[in-house]
Amino acid sequence: MVPVFTQYLKGRSFSAFFSRDLDGALAAFLFVSVFLFGLFPYWCALFSGAFLLLLFARAARKQGVLRLPRSLPAVSILIALAFYLLTTLWAVDRGMALFGFFKYLPAAVFLLCLPLVSAREKLFSALTLAGALSAPICAALGLLPALRDWIFPNGRFAGPFLYANSYGLFLTGCAVLLCARKPPRRWELFLCALCSFGVLLTGSRSLLVIFAAAMVVMLVYNWKAVALGVAGGALPALLISLLSSGGALERASDISFGAGEWLTRLAYYTDGARVILQKPWGLGHLGWWYYQTSVQTAVYDTRLIHDFPLQAALDIGVLPAIFLLVGAAVLFFRVRFREKILLLVILGHSLIDFDLAFLPVVFLLLLTVPTERTAVFRLTKGTGRLARAAVGLLLAISLWLGGASLLSSFDLDYAATAIVPFSTEAYENI
Repeated sequence: MVPVFTQYLKGRSFSAFFSRDLDGALAAFLFVSVFLFGLFPYWCALFSGAFLLLLFARAARKQGVLRLPRSLPAVSILIALAFYLLTTLWAVDRGMALFGFFKYLPAAVFLLCLPLVSAREKLFSALTLAGALSAPICAALGLLPALRDWIFPNGRFAGPFLYANSYGLFLTGCAVLLCARKPPRRWELFLCALCSFGVLLTGSRSLLVIFAAAMVVMLVYNWKAVALGVAGGALPALLISLLSSGGALERASDISFGAGEWLTRLAYYTDGARVILQKPWGLGHLGWWYYQTSVQTAVYDTRLIHDFPLQAALDIGVLPAIFLLVGAAVLFFRVRFREKILLLVILGHSLIDFDLAFLPVVFLLLLTVPTERTAVFRLTKGTGRLARAAVGLLLAISLWLGGASLLSSFDLDYAATAIVPFSTEAYENI
């Protein structure tokens, strides 16, 4: 087993995985991010943002310049983040709106790091390797009674994300990337089988349809990788599902498609659309959750609305959301075949779920964004001081809010509210 991964690291320019250069540090960060609950908890995202800020500041200082990407997709993403900060002025809950800005800050900083990266393929490899390895590791841990309900909620494999649908989507993206490599190497076929194993184990019906469609397309592109990868993951997935009470199998084979669930979704989609028409400037991060009781027309309680365009419009307003969609459309027509399939898979499933709340999924998307065209700003003595002050301020706030969120995750909510008095997340647990 060890020689397989050694060859993978060497064969894909990945031998400097833990090197001190920006490429190696980002690769290591991406690898670890998958295992940190997909950076879904605030404290994981905020501490990650602080780490990326340090990496970005170090790399920019070393090169003596700031390179800001100028492509429309990149600009639309940076504008969206700016509106997450701007909505704190009128958000339903200004405190949690600030948490939302810093939750997605790692995505913007990661995007700013990409023009400084020399080997982007190494970053793709870090995510695919982490995704592939996480499947057997978490499946084995899930067989332990103490962890079974976490990793196999309702008998469905949720991996380190602790949410089956988005974890399966991430593995589907990894499988697409692995199947696109020509010629496929033995260890890549093995990693593809591990990703297929994880996807099949999630038991998500919509995701299985998307996975099957993606593999059919990739079958034309690289039949050997798809055939061996999917076949290699199916048998162990079946075995593990049976050992974990067969919940994934039962859900995947249930063809009723949960009419009640979809009617409920239709209700809050409709309610959300009506709120957007009433408040087109947005409610701020988590504003929908706190506002929904005043507009809902059915019985539901949903923190996120399970639809990327609707969620963006509710959070930051209609215009930034439209700009994001235009950026995504432009990006689709500019990238290569494998990136097109990756975009279709991720953005397609994000229309029915909150996948983009998991930052490794966002990182997969950002790695497809072209950053060759940049605006270059030289760091003079004055601008250097200003940049250091801005990075220092963002770093301090990330650590401050992240510390409160970490305390709250350990049920130390009184301590969390003492540190950050506007942490509604902590107050809700008291």
